Amino acid sequence: MTVTTLYDGEIRREVTEDYIRNASLEDLQTSLEEAFLPTTHFNNPYTFTAVEIDGRHILIDAGTGDLLAPSIDDGARAMAAAGLDPNAVELVVLTHFHPDHVGGIADADGRPTFPNAVVLFPEVEYAFIHNDQAVSALPATMQDFAAAARAKLSAYGDALRLFADGEILAPGIRASASPGHTPGHMSVVLESEGEILIVVGDAITYPALFVPNPGWHVVFDADGPRAEATRRDLLRRAQTSCARVIGTHFPFPSIGRIFVRNGRFAYVPEQWTNALGG
Repeated sequence: MTVTTLYDGEIRREVTEDYIRNASLEDLQTSLEEAFLPTTHFNNPYTFTAVEIDGRHILIDAGTGDLLAPSIDDGARAMAAAGLDPNAVELVVLTHFHPDHVGGIADADGRPTFPNAVVLFPEVEYAFIHNDQAVSALPATMQDFAAAARAKLSAYGDALRLFADGEILAPGIRASASPGHTPGHMSVVLESEGEILIVVGDAITYPALFVPNPGWHVVFDADGPRAEATRRDLLRRAQTSCARVIGTHFPFPSIGRIFVRNGRFAYVPEQWTNALGG
C-alpha cells in the first residue's frame, strides 16, 4: 500500500473571537504562540489523499475542484505531479459533504472527473443533505454546501454508492464513523503490514490548535460536543495504537503521530524526505 498526500492549496484564516465557540480569543492566541505561529492569523492548508493497493488507485476525498477556485484549486496539478491519471482512479471515498472534499469529483458543467470510478459516500450524510427540513435549518452557507454536494454527487448516477460505519471499502481500508463536524462524517482506517493510518478528514482540523485542545468547539462543527467526543476518541485511538494520522487541514505533508506530553495530546509530523536524495 502506498499513500500520497495531494496538496490542494491554502488560505489565510484570520484569528477572530468567534472562531472557537467555547474558548476566548486570548486562549486561541496563546495556543498559536505556543506553536511558534503568528497570533493574528494562520495559513490553513487543504489536502486530500491517494492510495495505491496492488495497482488499484483510490482517492480519499477529492479536493475542492471548482467550488473554492481560484483561492484553492491545486488538486488537479497535484495529481498530475504525482503521476495519477483521473481515468485510472477506481474508487473515491468521501468523508463528508463540504466543498473542499466533494468539489473535485465533477467539473463545473457536471462532468465526472473520474469517469471510471465508483464514488462512495456516507449513508448518514447522504440522508442528511437530502432532508429538506434538516438542510433548511442550516446557516445559508451550509445550505449552499449541501446543494453543491448534491449536484456533484448526481454526476455519478449508478456509480454512486453509500457506505456505513465499519464497512470494508477495499482490502485494508475500513470506514469509521466520526460524527460531529457533520452528522455523517466518516474517517477512514488503513491497515497494511502491521501499520495503521487513520485519515480523519475534518474530525481533527488544524493540529496546532485542536490536538492539544480537543475540547474546543470550532465554528465549522455542526455539533460541538459530539465533535469533541469524536476528536478525543480519535486522538486516544491514534496514541494508543501508534497509528499515523492524516488530516485534510494538517500542514503538508499532512501526516504524523499523536502522543501525550504533560497530560496533553501533542502532534509530531512525519519527517518529509527527498526520495531522490536518498
